[in-house]
Amino acid sequence: MKIKKEYIILVLVILILSAYLIFHSYDKSNYKLPILPVVSKKDITKIEILNKNKNIELIKKDDKWHIEPKKYVVDNSKIDSMLSSIANITLTAMVSESKNYNRYDLDNDKKIILKAWVNDKLEREIELGKTAPSYQHTFVKLVSDFRVYHAKDNLKNKFDESIEDLRDKTVLSFKQDEIREINLTKDNLKISLLKKDGKWTNPDNKKVKEDKLNSLLSTLSNLKCEKFIEDGKKESFKDPNIIVLLKGTKEYSLSIFVASDKDKKSYKGVSSDSIEPFDVSEFQADDILKKSDEFLEIVK
Repeated sequence: MKIKKEYIILVLVILILSAYLIFHSYDKSNYKLPILPVVSKKDITKIEILNKNKNIELIKKDDKWHIEPKKYVVDNSKIDSMLSSIANITLTAMVSESKNYNRYDLDNDKKIILKAWVNDKLEREIELGKTAPSYQHTFVKLVSDFRVYHAKDNLKNKFDESIEDLRDKTVLSFKQDEIREINLTKDNLKISLLKKDGKWTNPDNKKVKEDKLNSLLSTLSNLKCEKFIEDGKKESFKDPNIIVLLKGTKEYSLSIFVASDKDKKSYKGVSSDSIEPFDVSEFQADDILKKSDEFLEIVK
């Protein structure tokens, strides 16, 4: 009799567990994902990226994006990637209802709050957590919803950026074929060239190595720095190792300063296209110095 009773209890437990699993599975597979409002990337006019340690505000004005409050220009590839991600945020699955946000880096210490406006209307506000193990999704939470979802794409990497990361690092930019005059000074050597009828000439009418000249101009035409020296003063830099002056539709200038210490060389620069001095990478500086030397050897 006792064995029969235990058997009945066991059957009941199995039935209860089976029912729970069936209905739990049914509930999980039949939830409805929130529908996010449609936002076009071209209509977005303001973005805020906030976490415990930073508050970055990006503003679009006259079709150009700047970082407030200092009006730093935003790197085009970075802002384009951000805008595409904001416009195309897609929730693919509900992950958790437990409110255990720490597990997903959605607690106050680690989450990134992303906001996007179209004019004065807030169209996106979403909290970004860590990247899912697949690296193809991100754990996210909507401000008005306690649940955690999977969003398509690795959003954390795109928005976990500093102001320095987001800045356009271009410090010299021109079209190579617009340049009509070049003046280059390196150490005690100086040379001036003029372009006439598509040909480069110098005051002594000596032959110009145009391949070396074009190689130098190509390097300088879209020059990016390693980082800006914030609050630095251009006028505080004296005695450059190389000065390049170019004339085209406007005048362009670049000066590079080489400083040596016991550990390594450092390279600083100032240019006409940057209001701040900047650091030049060792590779860039060595490339410019080498091509300048080749360019200075113009006589055959």
